[in-house]
Amino acid sequence: MFTAMIIACLSTAPDNCITFVDELGPYDTEKLCVVRTEEIAQAAANIAGQPVLVKRNCMKDESVSL
Repeated sequence: MFTAMIIACLSTAPDNCITFVDELGPYDTEKLCVVRTEEIAQAAANIAGQPVLVKRNCMKDESVSL
């Protein structure tokens, strides 16, 4: 399982960043997670109304399910 997250920074203020952790996942595959990070990054750019510098990551869930 993978959890999607991004760190988004305004291009005009690259030291001013926000971390977004997806609440819809986790995702069964890393590929699905990567797609979700792209969706979150696009939403962040739309909300900001200006270009956003983004670092995307899919964190592998190491917990054991019973």
